[in-house]
Amino acid sequence: MPVCLSHSSAFEFYRGCGERGIDTSRLPKSGSIGDFSALHVFEALEDEGLSGMLALPVHVAVRERTHQRFQRGVVKHGVSVELPNPAAYKVSESLYVALPELCLVQMGAQASEVDLALLAYEFCGFYAVRTPKDGGVAVSSRGGKASRPLWGEEFACRKPLTTVRKAHRFARSVPGMHGVKSARKVLSYIQDGSISPVQTAMVLLLAGPTRIGGMGFEGAILNKLVPTREGERWADIVWPQYGIGLELSDCASVAAYRSRLQRDRRRRMTKVDEVSVFAACSQDFTDLDRFDSLARDIARAMGKRVRISLRGHRQRQAVLRSRLLPMP
Repeated sequence: MPVCLSHSSAFEFYRGCGERGIDTSRLPKSGSIGDFSALHVFEALEDEGLSGMLALPVHVAVRERTHQRFQRGVVKHGVSVELPNPAAYKVSESLYVALPELCLVQMGAQASEVDLALLAYEFCGFYAVRTPKDGGVAVSSRGGKASRPLWGEEFACRKPLTTVRKAHRFARSVPGMHGVKSARKVLSYIQDGSISPVQTAMVLLLAGPTRIGGMGFEGAILNKLVPTREGERWADIVWPQYGIGLELSDCASVAAYRSRLQRDRRRRMTKVDEVSVFAACSQDFTDLDRFDSLARDIARAMGKRVRISLRGHRQRQAVLRSRLLPMP
């Protein structure tokens, strides 16, 4: 019987597809969980030249009720709920991998909300973070801490593996599955189409819910073409209901940044047809004082004040920033 990669092993597989020359859009969807076994895992990986691609232990899905370490280096995860059929991509006769929508729900049972959000943005975006040579993915369990900040991660461009709508539809179809509540919570604020880890960090810091340390500026969409005096251009983040957008434009040096910052602050609220475009640099996010200033500017443009009543928000924000941004 074939084996089916699941959980973090499926996540790693998708991250490494580009480097391995695997186009998931060309893989057939096939198989139900009842067709899969936990036997001959390493043989199946070896046959496809993937034995060094995944960190140990390798996670596989089977039609059982047990969740246990099956053999050295392998953990099998029993799936007791009925899943949509097909539930996996067929890589070869002996190897399958859980669909991205299924993987997202599976990771909902293991990852913290922030890391699950990062996974969802990556699956629904145009990039894949490069897995380090020592293997594994930087995903923290609930209450744990991942080792690497997202901002500045190397990445490869790729087509989105799924969409928020497809992931929502899958989650609704498996209401009793372990991890589905966490997945649906994250999917309520995830956006399609992020083009880089930096853009994902930006939108989580500004539009992410306050419970994870975001500013809670809801209604953001990514990569919108907006009209300007110089013609149409793409804005990284747009809040269409408020008619404002944000564009990240880095500077070559601190001196140039300071000069440009003053100029950009003056033109931030300049009307460009229907949208007011805020200009921002990396330091507007990596420096907390500058980030606070940017958040106040955005709130003011929305006709609001920055008032977050959630107790402990500053601490939550610090945790989120430590996950997303390089430490000074």
